[in-house]
Amino acid sequence: MQAASRSVARSVPDWVEVDEKKFSGVLKALPERGEILPDINESLVVELYSSNQRRVASMQSAIAEFLRPRIVKVTRRRPATPAW
Repeated sequence: MQAASRSVARSVPDWVEVDEKKFSGVLKALPERGEILPDINESLVVELYSSNQRRVASMQSAIAEFLRPRIVKVTRRRPATPAW
């Protein structure tokens, strides 16, 4: 609860609407570059998104490989002849 009250205590930009009772918010418009807080490092956001995309692609190829039909050669074995 303290974190929520601290975050609301900060000024909320005009392009965001916050409902404290519902603990929700609405993005009313996309902000211009000048309206974004200066402590946001855009290159880190892009890097995170790119690394997640690589992980997703890697997981998709692993799943596709796992689900790929396998061709298995089945040979009939002759029953062992008893050595009496």
